Amino acid sequence: MISGYIMGAEKAIAIDRFPKRLEMAKKFAKAEMINYKKVNAGETLKETTGGRSPDACINAVGLEDFYDQTKQKLRLETDRPHVLREMMVACGKGGTFSIMGVNGAFVDKIPFGAAFNKGLTFRMGQMHGQKYINKYIYF
Repeated sequence: MISGYIMGAEKAIAIDRFPKRLEMAKKFAKAEMINYKKVNAGETLKETTGGRSPDACINAVGLEDFYDQTKQKLRLETDRPHVLREMMVACGKGGTFSIMGVNGAFVDKIPFGAAFNKGLTFRMGQMHGQKYINKYIYF
């Protein structure tokens, strides 16, 4: 989130289900918080952005729900499609869809048509945090 501000973002919104992570995002990145276990994240994003939807969505990688966890254990898929699906629907027209971290590559039920119709720009790859950590972040 801090990198978002460095790149010119006006606002950062953290979406998670763990209060401790949300509090860290608020404390260190001045992010607004959405706990998707308590509210509908998509609707809350619409309200928070005044109906525009986010200009950029970033997936910092995680394993989301029982369905996806089960499919991964059975080796039927190896990635985290739950958040990817939600991001494609939530991201605004002409927005940027970023995935950083480590991803396994096999996913299913991705709303690619939604991403295509919105003209999303995809940015993804291994995040090289060591290149930037000492330059911008001071704790």
